[in-house]
Amino acid sequence: MASTSSLYEVLGIPVNASGHEIKVAYRKLARTWHPDVVSVNQKDMSANEFMKIHAAYSTLSDPDKRANYDKDLHRHRQRPFRFSSLNSATMAAASGYGYSVLNSGIRAKGCRYCKLISVGEQVCVNTMAAKYEIEKFNGSNFSLWKLKIRAILRKDNCLAAIEDRPTGITDDRWKEMDDNAIANLHLAMADTVLSSVAEKKTAKEIWDTLTGLYEAKSLHNKIFLKRRLYTLRMSESTSVTDHINN
Repeated sequence: MASTSSLYEVLGIPVNASGHEIKVAYRKLARTWHPDVVSVNQKDMSANEFMKIHAAYSTLSDPDKRANYDKDLHRHRQRPFRFSSLNSATMAAASGYGYSVLNSGIRAKGCRYCKLISVGEQVCVNTMAAKYEIEKFNGSNFSLWKLKIRAILRKDNCLAAIEDRPTGITDDRWKEMDDNAIANLHLAMADTVLSSVAEKKTAKEIWDTLTGLYEAKSLHNKIFLKRRLYTLRMSESTSVTDHINN
């Protein structure tokens, strides 16, 4: 993606673009850069680009966030500075609830309006005190990861996307929620787990697949351990030490 200095340039639209133009630009870029549609050797790069696109859309599609962003963008563009490219970690913060990929997992910035203005210049207003982290799910402790990722989806107003579609919601709104949920789920999974759901097209399909693969496994393990405990017997000819060791 070309060097950019604003969220509008990320989507390739003018600053006076309509809501419809923003949505069309986002969907076009998402179809190009989504990790599900690129070759294996491009997945890392496409994930970074998709984060930028998603962050830009999340801010510009929200009238209140966009109005605040436009004010700060106009004010800061009156100052002289050098333009350069935006990295994905900085761009991810632009949505107000964006994520930056860290070695330890995914961290929410905790900013309601964390807006990118120019190279390395970021203004955060209405900063929330709450910060949270979530380790990328690698196949272990699914119940704990599920609890955390549901909280993230709820905070991102897309929790409904992992369930049956509610009545009364428009196609555009449902598509937006589903895209947001898919992005959050993909970014919160380790590569080994992500590969098992890479072909799934909706957030609910991803969620149901993960639940089938890992929740059932966890339940099976619990049942197996309980059965071993309930059937545990020490024979009279065995010492306590040998019984414990075996």
